Amino acid sequence: MASNLEIIQAGLRKARAVVVIMSGDDLAHLRDDLNHKQETLELGWPWRSYPGRILLISTGTLRRVTDFEGLNDLEYSDSDAFRDALEARLKDAGCAVSSRQEQIAGAKR
Repeated sequence: MASNLEIIQAGLRKARAVVVIMSGDDLAHLRDDLNHKQETLELGWPWRSYPGRILLISTGTLRRVTDFEGLNDLEYSDSDAFRDALEARLKDAGCAVSSRQEQIAGAKR
């Protein structure tokens, strides 16, 4: 029987992209004896192994994760600019994505 780690590794090898949605609903409390600088985001191993295939999408009020700023992170908005950026990042990761222009053209037929 496969271990949890083996299952995760197999899934990551097969995935073209991993989309992580970080929302203001996410909340973690550290023990009082832990330094706040030791906070971690449970992305370390996949991020190190597949950095170009991890896409962080944040929404709501969050403390920014400065280690990831500017890498593959997007701030969600209900805008064409967000959708275009998401489409580009997914295509960069190797995902087959039909663009809004393709969907609009198909709807006009």
